[in-house]
Order: sequence, then C-alpha cells, then structure tokens
Amino acid sequence: QQYRTAWGAKDPNGTVSSVNSQGQVTYSMDCSGAGNGYWWLSPKCRENTSRCLPYFTGGNGWRVNEIVHKATAYDMPVAVSVLASWGTYTILPKQKRGIFYWWWPDALFTAQRPKRVVFPT
Repeated sequence: QQYRTAWGAKDPNGTVSSVNSQGQVTYSMDCSGAGNGYWWLSPKCRENTSRCLPYFTGGNGWRVNEIVHKATAYDMPVAVSVLASWGTYTILPKQKRGIFYWWWPDALFTAQRPKRVVFPT
C-alpha cells in the first residue's frame, strides 16, 4: 500500500496521508482494519486474511519499509508486525512459522534453519 502507486498497481485501500502544493503524495502505513492495529496487511493479504504469512521484525521496524515495498510490488500475502521488545523478537519467530528479519553472522535463529528470500534486482 505504501508503495503501490510507484509500481503502477491498484490499491483499493490506499493510504494517502497528504498531498502538498506541488502535487506530491505522502503515504503512510495503515494498520487498522483486519490487522486490528498490530499488523500491516499487504493488499494481497487483505483479499484473504486466512492466507497471510506473518512477517516479524523488531527494534524500530528493521527493514519494515523494504518488506512493505516488496510485499506490495510482488503481490505477496504478508502481514507485517514490529514486535514490541527484543525478548519477544527472540522468541516469537521460533514459535510461529513465518518470515522474519535476520542478519548474518548472528546465530539467534540458526536452529530454525531459515531460508533466504531472494528478490529480483
């Protein structure tokens, strides 16, 4: 939704925050509705919330703009959540199947044997 216009796709639930005097549009992430204020649902995820893949990140929203951009551009059914604490971030991705932000060489999630998601450049 945040980057939907830039990729030429239609978003019936766009969130235009403002338009300045030069006609530039500002977008914001809307976490209301089916996400109940805790999840940002990609446009594809909003079509059928039972098919959403959870995406967990932490801190101040590590790489959240990137996953929002890619989930929108590649029509992925992703529900994005920024976890409230480091403790939750270290536990929830181990308990729930989904996608999570991770960096290498950190060993936190190696037991889960995560697979890297690679996007076209």
